Amino acid sequence: MLSVEALEVRYGGYLALSDVWLEVGRGEVACLLGANGSGKSSLLNAVSGLVPPAAGRVVFDGAPIISRARLDAGEPALRMMKPWPSRRTARDRPDRLPCGRPRHY
Repeated sequence: MLSVEALEVRYGGYLALSDVWLEVGRGEVACLLGANGSGKSSLLNAVSGLVPPAAGRVVFDGAPIISRARLDAGEPALRMMKPWPSRRTARDRPDRLPCGRPRHY
């Protein structure tokens, strides 16, 4: 379903990600873990089209989802959700809180 192939992300001359491969099948849930600065956000930003990849490709359901034309038009490849809800969401919709979130709201 989602395939990341040989993805490379650069910020100017800084190489943030190199040769990243990832497969997430239909119905699977993937968890991305790593230390600060390990490239988790860079990977998600590249997959969603917020940061253009320097190399590699992202495929969803067999079709490339990141194209230069789509990125130039400001169209996201995939949409990302904020990792944590706002205080208002936590107060108004506690059923939408993610598992494991500390209860500081």
